[in-house]
Amino acid sequence: QRLLNKLFSLTLSHAQASAGLKLLVPEGSVDDIGQIERDWANPNAVIPYNPEFGEPHFPAPQPLAGEFYHLIDRVEHYIDLNFGIPELMQGFKEAAPETVRGTAMLSEMGESRGKSKLRDIEASLTRLGTVIYNFAKGHYEYSKTFRIVQPNNDLTEFTVNNKLYDDKRQELMSIENDITIGQHDVRIISGSTMPSNRMQEYNMYLEAYKLNLVDDVEVLKKTEIFDKEGVLKRKGLIAQLQGQLQGAQGQIKKLQGDLQTAEREMLHANKRAELEKFKGELGEIEKSSRYKEKTNINKLETAINKAIAREEVKIQRKAMAEEKGA
Repeated sequence: QRLLNKLFSLTLSHAQASAGLKLLVPEGSVDDIGQIERDWANPNAVIPYNPEFGEPHFPAPQPLAGEFYHLIDRVEHYIDLNFGIPELMQGFKEAAPETVRGTAMLSEMGESRGKSKLRDIEASLTRLGTVIYNFAKGHYEYSKTFRIVQPNNDLTEFTVNNKLYDDKRQELMSIENDITIGQHDVRIISGSTMPSNRMQEYNMYLEAYKLNLVDDVEVLKKTEIFDKEGVLKRKGLIAQLQGQLQGAQGQIKKLQGDLQTAEREMLHANKRAELEKFKGELGEIEKSSRYKEKTNINKLETAINKAIAREEVKIQRKAMAEEKGA
């Protein structure tokens, strides 16, 4: 990289020298050098000079060799080859294969070559994070809020040394997320800094979601939606409300079943009451019928007894009449 910077610096110096050429004027050919400097910038100026001493001219710089520009391209190629980041992974499609599988294989090989350098960078970041963490334990003795911005502009806030006071006595109760207590490790997620195709990754998660391998929350994490956490919260709230609605619907169905059971029991009770009422009325009718039957029997017995008595009287009278006739 330093060689490339030096080559670019030489190129810019040569361009500046070519753009601002020096004018060489033979001594004695011009009377007033200041006047020729002023007239030289005027395209319509007439500048007198003495040709006996020579003509003013520009000393043109030597042009850079063509190999110099090829050297710049070669250095850039070496950098890409060393870090494993070819032009294809930078979005240039000129050197891309004709097939999708070939492009994917080339991208995978480029990522594998870059991992050797990436491990060195990750180790350096881990070391730097450990040093900064130990430095922060002695520096942040007050409440500090950190805001982490994700690539899709999601904002996450995290507060350390959050002091909680008693509302009445204004006494310090506890310190939440006290970084001065304990010791934590700093870990860099391997491959998190590698370039990736977010749309391809989203399509992969979408296909996995269609196959029921992941849930919709994981798919949502791979999208470019700005308020992702808000969507997840609202989605959780909607799921909670749907659960409550399903519970209420189940309770309503249960109450409807209980109501139907109560209605059936009430109907059966009404039928039993009507049956008992009918039995009572039937008993009254039976009693009345028995009473009437008994009355009729008594009347019949009385009539029979009277008829028998009359017949006996007739027989007695007939017998007495026969006795008198004899």
